[in-house]
Amino acid sequence: MEKLIKLLEVNDRLANECSTAMPLINDPEVVKAFNFLTRLDSLADKYQFASKDIVLLLDPSLGFEEFSKVPAGQLNSPAKKRKPRPLKSYLNPHTGEVIETRGANHKLLKQWKALHGAATVEKWTR
Repeated sequence: MEKLIKLLEVNDRLANECSTAMPLINDPEVVKAFNFLTRLDSLADKYQFASKDIVLLLDPSLGFEEFSKVPAGQLNSPAKKRKPRPLKSYLNPHTGEVIETRGANHKLLKQWKALHGAATVEKWTR
């Protein structure tokens, strides 16, 4: 008897849900969306994409669990470049040689610093 009562309750619930769903099935917007999703799924299968990939392509801010390691906005933004160092010019008063460099890793500049001292060579900037 309990099983029969349970079956009748489930049947009533299904009938209520069906009566709610029937107007939606005939709604033109729902039909249009369903057709779109069907075509999208067939294209995704054809080109071997998962629906998560498509959603991520359309809106990267949604981010899924497997993409959570990538910070938001980094997928489609270029890498940030730091400001270039200023160009420094050094004039050796002993030889008249001129060096232009953006860093301290210049071979001749290192030789000058070893020979005359770093403080002295820094005074040679123009």
